[in-house]
Amino acid sequence: GLLLLPLLRITMNFPVPWRCLLPSEAVDFLTYNNGELLRDLSDRTGAMIDVSGERDTPKRLSDRIVTMSGLAEQKEGACLG
Repeated sequence: GLLLLPLLRITMNFPVPWRCLLPSEAVDFLTYNNGELLRDLSDRTGAMIDVSGERDTPKRLSDRIVTMSGLAEQKEGACLG
């Protein structure tokens, strides 16, 4: 799963999105088959997961931005896979 700093384990049960960077080499893996893997992860955890597109990512950044929204336990579940 995606790894986040242990500091994010502080429980915040209000809608504060978590963001992390996804190496560009992994984008095709996560978005394969029209994003089926991300939809499945979202369905299982209840977290909303979005991967930035090329136009949504700053030009100077080679990685993509993953944004997870939901309750703390939903986002943590998505990080753990």
